[in-house]
Amino acid sequence: DLDGQLISKPESREEALSILKRLNGKKHKLISSVCISKNGLMMWNFTDKAELVMKNFSEEDLKIYLSKISDKALA
Repeated sequence: DLDGQLISKPESREEALSILKRLNGKKHKLISSVCISKNGLMMWNFTDKAELVMKNFSEEDLKIYLSKISDKALA
């Protein structure tokens, strides 16, 4: 969550770079959830949030970071 806008996992390096540029130097929330279901019925669920601050990086640093991530991590 960045200023009330949810950000999903990127599907490409270009989208990942765009997201990282938006998060760059800003505070955002990481929202994680888990759900256990049985026969289509929810048995248990839990959601938690953590507030994170991304350090300022140059665009070149972000591109170098993304070059070290496998394509599997993006899909």
